[in-house]
Amino acid sequence: MGKLSEHLRQAGVLQSAFAEIIGVSRGHMSALVTGARLPSLELAVRIERETAGAVPAASWVPELDPVPAVGLEVGEVR
Repeated sequence: MGKLSEHLRQAGVLQSAFAEIIGVSRGHMSALVTGARLPSLELAVRIERETAGAVPAASWVPELDPVPAVGLEVGEVR
């Protein structure tokens, strides 16, 4: 995701080096950076810890896009 790639770039840390620090393969790291893969909660917390909070675990949670209730009748569910 964006926060991790930004942090690594600003810190001057190579993806391969950070992958080793957090205990994942380079391929897994690449997938995390590009957003192709989300980390487990345990890994998200490890990333938060290793980035001193710059990439919070909560940053991996996709934004919720609530469905507007406009046009629904009372009790109707979409």
